[in-house]
Amino acid sequence: MSFTTIKFTTSDPVMQELLIADLYEMPGITGFEETDEGLIAYVDPDLIAWEAIQKTAQLRNLQFETGQLAERNWNEEWERNFSPVVVDDFCYIRADFHPAYKAVQHEIIITPKMSFGTGHHATTQMMISLMRQVRFDGKKVFDFGTGTGILAILTEYLGAAAILAVDYDIWSYENALENCSKNNTEKIQLMQGTLEDVSDTGFDIILANINRNILLQYMPAMAEMLSPNGILLLSGILAGDDEPAIIQAAEAQQLHAVQSLTKDKWAAIKFEKSER
Repeated sequence: MSFTTIKFTTSDPVMQELLIADLYEMPGITGFEETDEGLIAYVDPDLIAWEAIQKTAQLRNLQFETGQLAERNWNEEWERNFSPVVVDDFCYIRADFHPAYKAVQHEIIITPKMSFGTGHHATTQMMISLMRQVRFDGKKVFDFGTGTGILAILTEYLGAAAILAVDYDIWSYENALENCSKNNTEKIQLMQGTLEDVSDTGFDIILANINRNILLQYMPAMAEMLSPNGILLLSGILAGDDEPAIIQAAEAQQLHAVQSLTKDKWAAIKFEKSER
C-alpha cells in the first residue's frame, strides 16, 4: 500500500500540536511525523477529505505540499535510524535487533513503524517516569491513545490486573498488537476506536499521552471513567502554554494536580480524583 504525505510548513511546535488536533480524526489520516521543518501527515489517498485539508491550512494560514510514500520495509528503516532509549535505571526501550540490557528493571521491545511512542520523545519518557512512582499492582488501567502500546506494556510489567489500550489509527492498532506479542503480554486488551467506543468505567488509572485539544475535549469523560481516588497521568502538553488550561479543566472535574515534570518544553502531570 502506498501513502500520500502532506507536509505543513511550520517549525513552531505549538502550531504543529494544533495541526495534529485539527487533523486527528479526519478520515484517511494514518499518522504524523513532527520535524524541525514542519508537520508531515501520512494519509490514505482513497479516504482523505481534501476540502477539509484545504480549510485547515487556510485557518492556520499555512502552506502545504503533497508527496507519495511507497510501502517500505519498516524494519529496515528503523534498524537504520532507531536507537535504544534508557529512562533512568527503570526502563530500557529497544528494537528486537538491539542487544538486551540488564541494568534496568524493565525492558520493552518495540517495532515502532509510524506509530507514536518509541520512547525517544520527552512526553513518553516523562510518562514512564511518572508511572514509576505509581502502584499498578492489581489495578484496572485504561491507556487512551496507545500508539505503539509502549505504556500499556509497561503497565502490565508493573503488575496491573487488566489493561484496555485504545487507538483510533489502524496503523497504531496493528503495531500495538505486534509489540504486545513481542513482549508476551497477557492482560492487555487492544481496541481500535475512540474514547466514545469505550463503555467500560471504574478504571483505577488512566494514561493519556496525546495532545492539548484532545485532552481538553475528553477531560470530563476521562474523569467519569475513573474510579474514586483514581489517578490520571497526562502528557502531550506544552510546558507553560498548555498547563493552565489543562489544570483548570481537570480541576472542574475534581481532578487535582499533585505532581508535574517538564522536559524539552513539554510537561507531564499526575492528577488524583477526589470524591464529589
